[in-house]
Amino acid sequence: MTATATRTILDDLCSSYLPFDAASPVWSDVTPTPQLESSSPMCPILYAPDYSSAMSLYRTLTSSNHESTLASPLAGLELSARALALTTHLIKLNASHFSVWQYRAQILLHSSQFEAQRSDILRAELAWLDDLAHSNMKSYQVWQHRRLVVAALGDPDGELRFVQENLQRDAKNYHTWGYRQWILAHFGGLTLASSSNVASKGAGEFKQLWDREAQYVDELLREDVRNNSAWNHRWFVHFSRYGLTGNRSMTSIDHLDIESIEKTIKFEKAYVRTWLCSVPNNASAWSYLRALHTAFPQALRSSMCHSLGWVKTLVSSEQEAKRDASVDAMGRACVGALEWWFDCLVEQTEHADQTQNERLLQQAELLVQRLCVADSVRTRFWAYRLKSLRRTLQQR
Repeated sequence: MTATATRTILDDLCSSYLPFDAASPVWSDVTPTPQLESSSPMCPILYAPDYSSAMSLYRTLTSSNHESTLASPLAGLELSARALALTTHLIKLNASHFSVWQYRAQILLHSSQFEAQRSDILRAELAWLDDLAHSNMKSYQVWQHRRLVVAALGDPDGELRFVQENLQRDAKNYHTWGYRQWILAHFGGLTLASSSNVASKGAGEFKQLWDREAQYVDELLREDVRNNSAWNHRWFVHFSRYGLTGNRSMTSIDHLDIESIEKTIKFEKAYVRTWLCSVPNNASAWSYLRALHTAFPQALRSSMCHSLGWVKTLVSSEQEAKRDASVDAMGRACVGALEWWFDCLVEQTEHADQTQNERLLQQAELLVQRLCVADSVRTRFWAYRLKSLRRTLQQR
C-alpha cells in the first residue's frame, strides 16, 4: 500500500483486499452500481476498466447510508477495512476525488472497528500522506485530508518541517501555505478581539509554533525577495494573528498591545525599505509597504506621505525627468515609487485649497507622463487615474 518498504498498520488492515480485484470473493456480497448514463451519451468518459469497476463498488457502499438520521448521520454506512482499502485503490488512481477522500475520512475517524488502534492508524495515515502530498502538491483534497487527520491526532509535531520540505519544491504553492497557516492558527492559537475556544484536541496548546516563524520568513525572502507568498505570510505572522487582516473599519483593538504593534510596524517599514533599496521594482514589497501605512485601523494608520521623502530617492527628480524622459524608460525607473508619489499627491488634494490643488494637479500630470513611459503596458490605466483626479477636483 505504501511507497516505502516499512510495513504499517494500514498495510495490515488492507492486505486482504489489495491489490484490488473486483472479482475477488471479498466483494461477492456487494452488487456493483454502475454510473448512471443515458443509452447514448454525447461525450462518454472512457474510464479505465479498473477504475470503473472500483467506482461501481464505491457507489454501492456509500449509497447504503439510507438509515442515516440527524442524530446518526453515518448509520448504515459501511466503515470497514475493505472500504478503506477500496479508497486507497481509488485515490491511487485519482487523488483529486473529493467524495472518496470524504469517505476515507469517515472510515478513519468513525469506524468502531478501529477504535482501539485509531491513534496508530491515523499516524500511519499521516506517513502515507507524505508521499501523496509530494506528488500531488496542488491537490486541495490531499491537504484537506491531512488537516482532518492532524486535527484528530491533536499533535502538530513535525508538520511545519513537512510543509517546509514541500515549499522547497514549490515556494508559492497556495495549498501548502494555507495548510501552514492553519497549523499555526489552530495549534499555535490566535490573539483576537473575540476568541472562541475551538473544541478540538490540542487547539491553541502549542504557542511555541510561532517562535521561529518570523525567522523562517526572513530565510525565504533572502532566497527570493520577490516571493509574494512569503511577503503575505510575513503579514500573517506579524499582524493577521492579532486580527489585523487589513480591515480598516476594525473598531475593537483593546486586545492588542498597541506599543508592541507600533514597534513592529516601525521595524517592518525599515525592513521593507531595505529590500526595496536593493530591488526597487518588487511589486510584492511595495504592496507590503503600502499595507503598513494604510491597512490598519485608524489608531495605527499613517499617511503614505510620511515615506514620500524616502520614496523620491528611488527615482529621478522632476527636473531630470523634464530634461530627459528616457530616465524613466521601462526597466530604468521604479514604477512602485512613481505610483506611491502619485498616490501621495492624491492624498494631499484632500486637505488642500484650490490654489494648492492646481499645483498638485500639475505635478500629477507630470507623474502620469513619467508613469506612461516607465509602465507603458498600463498607459490607459494611468490616464484613467489622472482623469479621475481631475473629475474629483472639479466637483469640490
